[in-house]
Parts: sequence; structure tokens; C-alpha cells
Amino acid sequence: MTPKKWRVNPDYDVNYALRDPIGPALSNLARQSRTAVIVTCDKTRGLPSHLTIPPMLEELTKGGLNADDVMILVATGLHKDETMSDVEERIDP
Repeated sequence: MTPKKWRVNPDYDVNYALRDPIGPALSNLARQSRTAVIVTCDKTRGLPSHLTIPPMLEELTKGGLNADDVMILVATGLHKDETMSDVEERIDP
């Protein structure tokens, strides 16, 4: 038996997960909150932050939060700290 090859479309997958979440919608959670934190990994992990963070910010905004109410936490582990320009480069390439 040959394993099935999955076609991955991260942009579609992120938007699908936000439209049809397992629990409450992110926008609904935002309506009940004053602030939010988005946790992402550092540049060593290869997560496509430019595909994941903007849709999450959009959902939080739909729920009534302003950009100033949202903190982005970069989990660097034991890696060196990232500069703000490192983070901005990954979010908006």
C-alpha cells in the first residue's frame, strides 16, 4: 500500500480553520476580550507567518479588537532574540 500524498495549501488551510474552528470562532472570543496574544515561532522553524498572522489579526479585528490590543509573541526558545524588522519581514514579505 502506497501512502496517499497530501496536497498542502497553507493559505487555504489557515482560512478554512478560521472559518470552521473546532471551538468558538476567534472573532467571538475577541468580542469577550480586551486584549489578545498571537504566539508564533522564530525564523528558524519555517512557519509561514505571512499566511497565518494576517488572517488571525483580521478575525480579531472583526471581533472588535484594535491592532494596539494585540501582542505578537515570538517564541525563540534558546535562539537569539529577533528584531522587530525580522518579525515584520516574515509577516509582510
